Amino acid sequence: MVPPRARGGTTRASSSAAPGKERAHAEGFRQDESISNILKLHLLLGGGIDPQPPRETPAGGRQTAFYYNGIGTRQDGTTVPLLGRLYSAGRRVVNLALAPTFSDAQQILDEAAADLAEVYEPGDRVVLLGFSRGAALARKFATQLLESDAQRDVAFLGVFDTVAAMGGLRGGEVEMEAGRPHERVLSAVHVLAIDEDRTAFAPTLFQVGLEDRDRVSEVWFAGAHSDVGGGYWIDGLSDLALEFMIAACRRALGDDLALSSEVPADRLRGDGGVEIAADDIALEPRFDAALHADPGSGTTLFPRDPRQVEVRANGDADVGLPVLHYSVKLRVDRVADYRPPALRDLRFRLWLGAGRLSPPIRGIGGLRRYRLPWWWRLRRRVGAGMA
Repeated sequence: MVPPRARGGTTRASSSAAPGKERAHAEGFRQDESISNILKLHLLLGGGIDPQPPRETPAGGRQTAFYYNGIGTRQDGTTVPLLGRLYSAGRRVVNLALAPTFSDAQQILDEAAADLAEVYEPGDRVVLLGFSRGAALARKFATQLLESDAQRDVAFLGVFDTVAAMGGLRGGEVEMEAGRPHERVLSAVHVLAIDEDRTAFAPTLFQVGLEDRDRVSEVWFAGAHSDVGGGYWIDGLSDLALEFMIAACRRALGDDLALSSEVPADRLRGDGGVEIAADDIALEPRFDAALHADPGSGTTLFPRDPRQVEVRANGDADVGLPVLHYSVKLRVDRVADYRPPALRDLRFRLWLGAGRLSPPIRGIGGLRRYRLPWWWRLRRRVGAGMA
């Protein structure tokens, strides 16, 4: 996703989502890989199933959204709804969303670069979004873009639970990013899943140094991989992560970002009878929503191990403790059987909103004993933004 660089300028946004395998949940619905947080963002940013006109930002610019999902399925040049590229054509703002599934990584990067080159104008602000393998590609695309043009920057890089392993995505010669975000990524936010324990889905963390503290954030949320990146019918946990990402994107872009709270019905319908239900993209964040274990849980089908909840330092820098979203505290307090092994005896801080962190906390016991501050409780009571 790419937003404008200066007030009245253009926003270019690109998104890529690559959730894990389809899984069944208790009610018999199946995970819909298409309705990830990346697709929700694409639609909220003005995209649709069919091409849409650009939308105006509060600052007077124009915004365009591009969405990439399963580009390898379009080798004959046709567009397959929800599997091909969903895009909104425009001149002033571009949002690029990457959602690769069983595709070629280099092809996706090449298509995104070509689309951006076609619409980019000096002064545009660029926003990149991705989930899972799509997050890895969004990070790669940011580096590729900035290394090819010393005059450009990326206003916002927002990624959900990055998994750099290709697993079904043909990587070719593409070397995935596993390090520090490029210095011209002005704001980078990574939301991560505490409860994903499949080793094949080990997260690819940013490497951060002391100089990155004001521009790079990694925050951990309750849930497994797609409980953070989205894709379930019961999606209260992933909506929490999405709400947090939306707030971070707004802080980075201000009035250069046009982001709706609802999507008009005509943008949810496409040619050939393709339609997304409004209920599929409605946001209802809940800390106590269902947590989805993988069907292979309890078997030896997938190697498993609790995640290492940590901060990965760039060199020997002391970059502090990992940060958990305050909703993890609420879930531990109010969901009786929520006791994540990844937090066992771990030292961490809580993100309390408004840029504030808790003092250091140790383990689940310490989290239960910690009392949220009075100002936090007051803000929540009056409905102030907490993301």
